[in-house]
Order: sequence, then C-alpha cells, then structure tokens
Amino acid sequence: MRVYAHLGHANSLATFMGMHGAIVLFGAVIYKKILTSLILLAAAVCAILSVIMTVSRAGLAFLLLAYLIIAIYTLKNYLSARNISYIAVAVLCLFVMTLIAFDTLKQRFFQDAVSDYRYRNDYNVEAVLMVKDHWLGVGAGNFSAFSWYKYGELANDRMVPGTPAHNFLLLNLAELGYLGLFVFLLIWFRYYQFIFRMHKVEQDDFTRPFLFSLEISILAGLFLDKVKG
Repeated sequence: MRVYAHLGHANSLATFMGMHGAIVLFGAVIYKKILTSLILLAAAVCAILSVIMTVSRAGLAFLLLAYLIIAIYTLKNYLSARNISYIAVAVLCLFVMTLIAFDTLKQRFFQDAVSDYRYRNDYNVEAVLMVKDHWLGVGAGNFSAFSWYKYGELANDRMVPGTPAHNFLLLNLAELGYLGLFVFLLIWFRYYQFIFRMHKVEQDDFTRPFLFSLEISILAGLFLDKVKG
C-alpha cells in the first residue's frame, strides 16, 4: 500500500514532501532559536517518513540527493556541534525508517526494470498522441480523463488508463499544448533569473541560504523527474 494523501498519486506526494524536507532541514540549520530549529528538524523527519511511506523510488532518491547537498553546504558554511547533530539525526532517522521498510523498498527498487520502463513509456506515448490531436492541449488536469476516453487504449490496449505521464515536460505538453509548455518554461527561466539576481544583492544570513535551499529543492526535483519519466 502506497500513501498518496489528496495529491492523486504517491509520486506527487513524494515530490512535494521531498522539496518540503529540503527546505525545512535548511531552516533547522540556519535558525538560531533552538525551539524553532527543533520544530523544523521534526518537520524534516516527518518529510523522510512521508517519502518512505509513498514507496517512491524517485522521491527517496531525490530526498537523499537534497539532504546530501544540504549536509555538505552546512558543514562548509554553518559548522557547529548543533548542526552536526541535526544532520546526524536526519541521517539516522532516514537509516532507521529505511531499515524498517527494507523488504517493501527492496521489492520496489529491484522490480523488473524493463517492464517498468515500458509501462511508464506508455504514458509518454499518450502525451504525444494527445498533443498531435490537440496542439493547444487537452486542458490543465485533463490528462487522466482523456486517457480513459481515448488515448490509453491507443497507446497500449492492455494497460489500465488514467495515470498521468511521469515526465513533467510531456505532461505539460499534453495538457497545455505547445504554447502552454513554452510559457511554462519561460516562467521557470524568469524565476531562476530572479533567484540568481537575489543571490548577488542579498547579504542577509537567512535569505541567501533559504534561496539556496529552494534552488536545490527544485533542481533536484526536476532532475529526478527526468529520471523517473
């Protein structure tokens, strides 16, 4: 059984909680008030638990990558006994929770990779078929509906339709069309342009690390989206 909350799919929850975990762990490190930092550390541990309960391979890999980068950045720029202990707690919790769920995770991570790739590729084929018929897209949030209506059977008549494409670029292409995908990428370009400018002018001890944590969180998420897609 995979936990997915109200986000529709377990991978969506894993991505969200992985990004959340990266940011709050950074907050735990840079906040000087003990109570605030402990609350954020607890939130980071909850993020670990949530991602493991989704049994999402990309989500867990994303969390490991983000936490590793944060640990390296922390030890370089915020070296202290407290922060080392925080990182140790996060790593220990991740290890213990992984150990408890080892059998489930082992089965998930080492399942047939070839068949797994094939059914994920079927979702991508659906996206391509949709945009061929609807160059302006099928509408935001309508991928699953059109999958059931027509395109799941066209992509592979043996698969159960309804699951969105795992690749966010193809998902946006299918739902928003070529113009929508262009605007989507333009928004991200403008966002990072703004973030990098902020890095140059912002000297605040809290804001710069927070912006860095956002960058790590989003970039790791986008990278692993390509892996799982």
